[in-house]
Amino acid sequence: MRSLCTILFFILSAVTLPAQYIDSLEKILADPRLKGIERADQLNLLARELVYVNPLKSVEMAKESLELSTREDYPKGKAYAYRSLASAYSYYGSFYLTIDNMQKALGLFEQLGDSAGVASCYISLGHTYRRLRNRSNELMYHKMAYEIFLRLNQPERIGVTAHNLGETYLNTGDLEKSLALTELAIRINDSLRNYSVLSACYKVLGNIRMRKKEYSEAEKSFREVLRISAALGPNSQKIATVEAMMGLAEIYSQSGLTEKKMAILQEAPDFVQTNKLAEFVQPVYLSLMEESARSGNNANTIRIIRNYQAIQDSLNKLQLEDRNRLTLGFFQLFELEKKNTELISRNRQQEERIHTRNQLITGVAVFTTVLLGMLLLLIRNFRKLKKTNALLVEKERIITLQNRSLAELNATKDKFFSVVSHDMKAPLNSLVTFAGLLEEKLDTLPKEQLLPLLRELKNNLAGTSKMTDNLLTWAKLQMKELRTVPGWVSLNEVTAAIISVYREIAQNKNISISTELPAHAQVWADRNQVEFIVRNLVNNAIKFTPPGGKINISAEPFQEDKYALKVSDSGDGIHETIVHKLFTAEPIYSAAGTAGEKGTGLGLKLCHEFTKLNKGSLMVASKTGQGTVFSLILPRTDS
Repeated sequence: MRSLCTILFFILSAVTLPAQYIDSLEKILADPRLKGIERADQLNLLARELVYVNPLKSVEMAKESLELSTREDYPKGKAYAYRSLASAYSYYGSFYLTIDNMQKALGLFEQLGDSAGVASCYISLGHTYRRLRNRSNELMYHKMAYEIFLRLNQPERIGVTAHNLGETYLNTGDLEKSLALTELAIRINDSLRNYSVLSACYKVLGNIRMRKKEYSEAEKSFREVLRISAALGPNSQKIATVEAMMGLAEIYSQSGLTEKKMAILQEAPDFVQTNKLAEFVQPVYLSLMEESARSGNNANTIRIIRNYQAIQDSLNKLQLEDRNRLTLGFFQLFELEKKNTELISRNRQQEERIHTRNQLITGVAVFTTVLLGMLLLLIRNFRKLKKTNALLVEKERIITLQNRSLAELNATKDKFFSVVSHDMKAPLNSLVTFAGLLEEKLDTLPKEQLLPLLRELKNNLAGTSKMTDNLLTWAKLQMKELRTVPGWVSLNEVTAAIISVYREIAQNKNISISTELPAHAQVWADRNQVEFIVRNLVNNAIKFTPPGGKINISAEPFQEDKYALKVSDSGDGIHETIVHKLFTAEPIYSAAGTAGEKGTGLGLKLCHEFTKLNKGSLMVASKTGQGTVFSLILPRTDS
């Protein structure tokens, strides 16, 4: 069985097949006879191939390989597992975890004298610096990897590194070197049937042709990417595929082929959403919005914007979940390594004790004349060991107390961060502080102390993300990037839509929501901005209304040409010292809701800005203990 698996390993290492290659690896791994080192090797091969196809699955394969390699004391398997973990973490932008695992891999490969392993690490480092846009380091590592595999004469890895180095030269603007290496990579990967890398090669070739303004040739290259991607299916390189779509859209835009451009752009959103490519959502939808706006189809443009917001939020949530799973996997690996280190240490100590005992026994048998002296020496050593153990127990007790005190200090610090979370600087400092703490105390803090910190980090990230979204909206307002497109807006429709979103949240707090709106109440304003304002007002009402409370949404004519939409609640009200600050530039501390909900304090300021953009006004009436009424007043004419 071992010889069969070894043969398969070298065959699969030498010739890379497309989707069948990954399928073949999975079939080999499904064989229950595959054990130990052979299984670790196959897991590492599959993890390497899945890094840019299915990163989460790649992490799972690498974790299993690391466990097997550790159990079998197989350094090469551990090194390749760490390298795959580093590549997957780099794909998700977790650069601390990338460098941590890459250093472990490089250290093992250097100890083994494995040049191919070192070169593989250089590939991952080159990709990491590419994401960081550090072109000098990107070029250095990809060039070193390419030169090593040239020296080792490994065609499959030469094809990969030639492609990587060609793309790097494209990034640095050296088109001739980029073209020569990319054409070499295409020849090698085509001959080896390494179609996944081949599709990425054609993507680079298309971009080179675009830079040279050879649009016809560029179109052929990008079309070849899509053809290969369709043939590979789930095992295709997703980033190369979507970049090829965007390249074709640019070509058709330059050529004035609007229908072809829209056809390719309409394929992109589904592909991006299906494959969770969050970083491509914005460029894809911006192209769609620009083309729709150019055609004058405002309704379609609004629909595209709504789809963009929905998909962006969905993918951001999925990406956050993926990163949480990756982080959890990292801590599981940390615990595994810690246990294995402790086990190795205990075994070594036990072996040393056994060796010492055997020496004593041999000494007793050979040197009977000194038996009494050796017994006395053994008793004395035993007493010293007992005394030393007692000292160690006392030191461990002191360390435990210090760790407990440190945990209390950390909890106090986290509580302080939550109090000042309304300010952008504070939550960011909280994240930086946590990262530093994790780096310093990773080897000393037990898991049960790390988990609360991780949960706090997750909450801070969510709050910071929400704050960042609001700040971006605010910044766009200040830079006049957000346009107000007024039209007739039905207050009944807006209210009904928002209530449907918040009904479940209100029910969870046992809060009733009632409405009193005239049948034909409508205003002249930007619908999206009206929805933003009403949504914030309803959300705040739910947030500050205690369980069992009531919220009422009503509308009535105001003066001769306006409507007043009122959102009232039965909460504790707003202190008069705060009411005067709501719509000013003065910072406001955002209090927690009745169920502990957090806020940023920026939502009402944005509501106020949107109201002014729509020629309206936002008023508040509140007294402590008597609830709050927010009145949104908007024109009902287009004059």
